Amino acid sequence: MWGVQNIPSWDRRSPLPRELGWAQVLLWVQFALTVLYVITVLSVVSYYSGEIFGILVSDSLPSVAGVYLARRLWRGGVWTSRALIAVQAWIVWLSLGTLLHGDLRGFTQAAMPIAVIVLLRRARSRAWFARPLPRTGRSAGRSAWRG
Repeated sequence: MWGVQNIPSWDRRSPLPRELGWAQVLLWVQFALTVLYVITVLSVVSYYSGEIFGILVSDSLPSVAGVYLARRLWRGGVWTSRALIAVQAWIVWLSLGTLLHGDLRGFTQAAMPIAVIVLLRRARSRAWFARPLPRTGRSAGRSAWRG
């Protein structure tokens, strides 16, 4: 009873490893920066066309997918880990395209996704994703197939 008050709030509320907590924070920051980018482009551009909207959507998709997967970190699962790594690799790939066009901002664009990948590949994170998924809904009780 006495020791409960001295436990940091991180340990009481979150069963996630610290590495995944930081990865989740980085994914939300990445999403916020993407929203800021989209708002900036839409406020600066003098005409709106399908091409501009297509570019904004294609630039926003990795961050939107990252936030969706960040919300699924609590469940764990190998496929969540693989999908997050794939999304972050997609962003690194886009930053390499920026570098190939001669823009050195590609280094800074790749920094956050590489940090997320490193955090996801830590031993405690891998152990979190390797644990068995909790059975919920229909799969927890009887089978939906009645033979």
